[in-house]
Amino acid sequence: MIASLPGAGYTQSDRNLDACAHLESESPKYTDWEITALFYSAMHLVSGHLKKHNIEVPKSHKRMSALLYAMLPEVFHPYSALLNLSWNARYNGYDTVKNSKSEAAGYHEQIAAALRRRDYARGGHP
Repeated sequence: MIASLPGAGYTQSDRNLDACAHLESESPKYTDWEITALFYSAMHLVSGHLKKHNIEVPKSHKRMSALLYAMLPEVFHPYSALLNLSWNARYNGYDTVKNSKSEAAGYHEQIAAALRRRDYARGGHP
């Protein structure tokens, strides 16, 4: 199962993970939507992390990427890669991503792990 983070502010992320798991088990042909759900789960993980640390959440993907590049560089690469996979899934067609689900899940896990490490380093719990 793909990892989530505990705590308030992460419920939308969990909902997106549930949607991804449902699609995977009930309709495995919709890999494009699984990837999109993984991206939005990751986006909500990051947004929840920012809110938890009283950082304003950017309103656009471009601004979010710039913030991650500056403040959470270990999250920037997997987030950007997952954003690109999701973008391709939605706008360039299913065939562009049909074999990319495990790659997308790996990026999601990298993001979740980096945020867990950040919280742990700030005195939180893993």
